[in-house]
Amino acid sequence: MNATGHGLFRESLFIYLASYLAIFFKFLGGVVTAALLGPALYGLRTIFGLITRYEVFSHGGTFDALRKEISFHRGRNDPGRVDLVIGTVFGANALYAAAAGVLLLGAAAWMAAAGHRQIYVDFVIFLALHIALDKFRTFYSVLVVAEKKGFVLGKSRIMHDFLAAGLGVLLVYFMSLRGLLIGLLLAQAVTCAYLYLAVRTLPRLRFSPGVLWPLVRIGLPVMLTGLGFLLLKSVDQIIIAARLPREMLGFFGLAVLVSSLIYMALSDVFGAIFFPRLMEKAGQSDDVRELRDYLVRPTLLVAYLMPYLVGAAFLLVHLPILYALPEYVPAITVTRILILGAFFYCVAVMPLMLCVALNRERSMLLLTLGAVALNAVLSYGLISLGYGIGGVALGTAATHLAFSVVIIFHVLRAMQQSIGEVWRFLADVYAPFAFACLLLLLLEFLPGGASGDVLADFSITTLKLLTFLVFFTLVPWRARGRLGLTKLVKGILRRQAD
Repeated sequence: MNATGHGLFRESLFIYLASYLAIFFKFLGGVVTAALLGPALYGLRTIFGLITRYEVFSHGGTFDALRKEISFHRGRNDPGRVDLVIGTVFGANALYAAAAGVLLLGAAAWMAAAGHRQIYVDFVIFLALHIALDKFRTFYSVLVVAEKKGFVLGKSRIMHDFLAAGLGVLLVYFMSLRGLLIGLLLAQAVTCAYLYLAVRTLPRLRFSPGVLWPLVRIGLPVMLTGLGFLLLKSVDQIIIAARLPREMLGFFGLAVLVSSLIYMALSDVFGAIFFPRLMEKAGQSDDVRELRDYLVRPTLLVAYLMPYLVGAAFLLVHLPILYALPEYVPAITVTRILILGAFFYCVAVMPLMLCVALNRERSMLLLTLGAVALNAVLSYGLISLGYGIGGVALGTAATHLAFSVVIIFHVLRAMQQSIGEVWRFLADVYAPFAFACLLLLLLEFLPGGASGDVLADFSITTLKLLTFLVFFTLVPWRARGRLGLTKLVKGILRRQAD
């Protein structure tokens, strides 16, 4: 492996480990926060979280255009266009943040005078400040990725989630939900300062409609697809909030928090490491077949390695809930279902990035919205039939399965693969997970694991986990020759370094 390959390996490994460390802090902070707030207040916190997650898309696609255009035009050796894009995106988002902040602070003052509950007034003030900090942080995160400073990005994520978890838990203990909001703002502010010092670039404010609107046209389909993904991940929570008690949303919110451990780090790594190189490759060649290995090799690697993490999480998750969060015991089954469903999102990550590289954003958006509609219908219908949050979790997992199959099929066909090649690839991707599910089902028939005796439960669960790991390892072992799994990592690194 050459020096570039070694550098890419170190950067990829650091980003991956940093992402998991950051997610661990987020997870730990979320669990402790859930314990301190209780299911009802945690349900309200989930609603607040959904609002901030949807607000992120107020950039109108400009950050998505920035992420794509910087790498593409550097591949075309056009630094003037790069500088123009950076200044325009920075100026447009700074103007929006200032206007939104003034309006929200005015709304908060009116709500306080009208006698609204203080927690809602606090949230509106939080949102005004959060918008400005989040736009600043996102802008500089995109610059860091474009500069291929993976180590800086990884450190910033660790810093943010560590501070958010630590300050959030500390202030929740003393100030309840208001403390959480203050802790999140402080974490954002410190992370913004770190990213700025790493880049030390303050673009000139520009607001030229002639430059901005083409960027919006480029980024809006990607942003709308991202919004569709958020809908896909949250429409179940929205329906639960509308139709079930707040405590049910608290249980489901904890399940979402736990299951997100499966895919969040993977998305971060692929987005930070592979996407810029993928776009540069797309800028250098018009032959879509040259991008095939960017789909096949990473997706197969995920398909054969991710079941280890899914299986371990499935078998272990009941222990911390039983003994650390007894109020959330109804969340155990829901969490396990969502953990299994997370696998389907994982195998769809790289195909989704290929859709962007192939300029298939509009078709990707239509497929995503179709999945949102399916998830909404299943969630609403299963609640109406009396299956509660467990039925919603099943509907969500089924939707993610259907979406991953369709998106992989779509991308492979766009890369001129035959129907037979597509179906063979789909079989290679899903067969390991099917075997893992069979193992987990058989292990669930064995007694023990939730007796109330912590030592006995831990011992039996550990035995089940070891059994799963041993037997599942037969799958990649038997496939190593036919699929060349032992060469996948080296092949990925070698091609990314080229």
